[in-house]
Amino acid sequence: PRSVDYLLIATRFRFFEDYVRLLNSPKSKHLQETHVLTMGRLVLVQQLVTDVSILRVKRQLIQAETNTLIDQTKDVYGDSQSIMKYAEALEQAYERLRGDVEALQDGVDLMDWREDARSEIASLRNAH
Repeated sequence: PRSVDYLLIATRFRFFEDYVRLLNSPKSKHLQETHVLTMGRLVLVQQLVTDVSILRVKRQLIQAETNTLIDQTKDVYGDSQSIMKYAEALEQAYERLRGDVEALQDGVDLMDWREDARSEIASLRNAH
């Protein structure tokens, strides 16, 4: 049994020595560097994926803001259209009112003329 233990320890030690030798070998160093580089690249890729997802979210936010602005512009345009229609209606009402005022003025002038004519006729009658 003891010899088995020694054999096991020796094998383990031999394996350890081989492992250390392997670790120190140029090929191992190259593998380690490659592994570090690969891990570094993996981290970069993960960062890029995160950045891309952040950009996607930002793009969605910008799209939402753009849609809101478009809606608001439509609202403002709609309001401006209704304001224009209201202004046109006011202008038409003003024109009608001016026409009415002119007609009233004509009526007043006519009444004045009639009154003048009456007074002239009366003065002529009184003269005779």
